[in-house]
Amino acid sequence: MSRDISDVPIRELWDAAYETLREEDGKLVRQYEEDLLSGSVAAALGSTLEAKVSRREQMDAILKCKMDEVNRDTWKLKFGDSEVPVRDVAEPVLGVVSWANDYIANAISGNPYASIAWSGVSLLLPVRFAPPEAGREG
Repeated sequence: MSRDISDVPIRELWDAAYETLREEDGKLVRQYEEDLLSGSVAAALGSTLEAKVSRREQMDAILKCKMDEVNRDTWKLKFGDSEVPVRDVAEPVLGVVSWANDYIANAISGNPYASIAWSGVSLLLPVRFAPPEAGREG
């Protein structure tokens, strides 16, 4: 039932590839769709998925919903009437910590308890708030 790929207009290539994959491995595509459309995405998209909408429009809608979910779920600090993501506050603080690390380490070197605490701070804070690396090789 799949068409010859040379007959497919370029804007429909993803649709054709997706349908070909559905024919070749329907179980995989069903599992992918169930995982992708779990929870709030399915509710937000509603009948868009059942209508004959292009794959690109479906993916745009799913991406928008997922991005809204990520933005909604980030930790925020409230200052008066405005909300600020924690990451926006933490990055300047981490910059100061990095800048002052050598000075503070030398200043507290005489106190073993403070040195241990500062070691933990200087090691763990950058790791906790570091952005994830895309395509990390391991």
